[in-house]
Amino acid sequence: RDVTGVQTCALPIWTATWKVTSRLRLIGGLRYQDVQKDALKSLSYGTFQAPFGGITTFPTALLPVSQLFTNKLGPTGTGTFTRDDRHWSPSATIQYDLATDVMAYAKYSNGFKAGGFNGFDTSGIAANVPFKPETVNAFEAGVKGEWFDHRLLLDVALFRSQYSDLQVAGVKPGVVVVQTVQNAGGVISQGAEVQARFRFDDHWSTNVDTTFLDSHYTTYLNANPTSLQTVEGFTSQNLS
Repeated sequence: RDVTGVQTCALPIWTATWKVTSRLRLIGGLRYQDVQKDALKSLSYGTFQAPFGGITTFPTALLPVSQLFTNKLGPTGTGTFTRDDRHWSPSATIQYDLATDVMAYAKYSNGFKAGGFNGFDTSGIAANVPFKPETVNAFEAGVKGEWFDHRLLLDVALFRSQYSDLQVAGVKPGVVVVQTVQNAGGVISQGAEVQARFRFDDHWSTNVDTTFLDSHYTTYLNANPTSLQTVEGFTSQNLS
């Protein structure tokens, strides 16, 4: 039995814009989040007389034997877990009008996802139940504009996101298949994107969208194994 309670406090995103000149703008933002989570995990073995009926727990003296026959699905008992994740997420943007319909920009933003608990963990190790928060520092720069009497719209962007403790869902091998969330040490996702639309007349137009993406783990030492690796006896793999 797993019971989880969540309380979230998130303040609105505060933003402010400073028009330095008629062409130059500076934009700043800030967001605060406070996420509290409480979990109760209880595991026992017993028998039941009918489907969906009440469970009669084995006597204490039989618990070690029952755990042996269930192939160590986890130790019996009750455990409580609690966490409080707090985070400030800033952002900053600079915009400059190169022409009436052409703008260049650069942006930085910080993202956050609260941690949680692996309620179905069967290892019996308390440290394996929680997983840590995930954060990201995202950078983007590009040009957005329209040319030829607004017939051509062209957006070009370069981006790079640096994740810390990325939360990755996977399947952990064992007696039963267990869905878990792990923290990858580091991830980089970067690339370029081009969006174009050309309008021939009031009836005809064409669109072109192209993205180049490079995404990889920088550190992920204890990742869940693949199905083949599980058959071969591996309990983890290094995806760094």
